[in-house]
Parts: sequence; structure tokens; C-alpha cells
Amino acid sequence: MILEKDLIFCEGQALSGGDGASADVIDLVKGGDAIGDEMYFVGLCTVAGAGGTSAVFSLETSDVSDFSAKTVLYRSGEILLAALTAGRKLFAVRVPRGCKRYLRGYIDVTGTFTAGKVDLFLVTGDHHSYEDV
Repeated sequence: MILEKDLIFCEGQALSGGDGASADVIDLVKGGDAIGDEMYFVGLCTVAGAGGTSAVFSLETSDVSDFSAKTVLYRSGEILLAALTAGRKLFAVRVPRGCKRYLRGYIDVTGTFTAGKVDLFLVTGDHHSYEDV
């Protein structure tokens, strides 16, 4: 899979930081529905989680850059610690309709993580491999 640097929300964001927004926000300049047919929101665990219980990942959108008025476009189910293994694709979902100007990822953790890192990003199409089967 080829990543475009402007479509990366975070690389190696630590789960030990607790709940929080992705390091970066994507500015679409103008919101719209076209992105929903082309892009996938992907979560990848890069360092195995430890110490915590679970994590939930969201894709949020807003008309304002501080996300004081936000809409959640996607929210993963609870991903348990046992599934937070290095190299594992946690989810890959088509970006739903309803994007506003700004997009970001958000991570909700349960428990106190002592290890674990994730990447959140957008890609054109979801590229599967034998590891996803």
C-alpha cells in the first residue's frame, strides 16, 4: 500500500497517552460526499499493546479546525488488547458520506496502556493481503 503523507492522521501514536485526537488533521478545503466512494480509513497496530484493556477508534469530521462541533463518521467496535498485535490491520472502512472540511482520527482507550502504537490514515481503495484473510 502506498501512503500519501497528506492523508496520514498519525504514525506511531502511543496508546499510553490515553484518549486523544490524532496528531494531524486533514483539511479537505471543501467538504463533500465524493471522498466516500474513493477513500478508506485504515488503522494499523505498529507496536503491540500492553497494560490496557481495549481501544476504540473513530473518524471525526467538523466545519471548524478545533472540532468544537464534530460529527463521528465511523466508530470501531471495542478492539481488545489481545488483538492489538504488531503489524495487524485493525480496520479498513470506506469513508462514509457527510465529510465536512476537516477530518481527524480519535482514540478512546480503556485501562492504562504501558505500550502500543498505531497508525491511522486514508488510502485510495483498501489493499488486502493474505494476512487479512
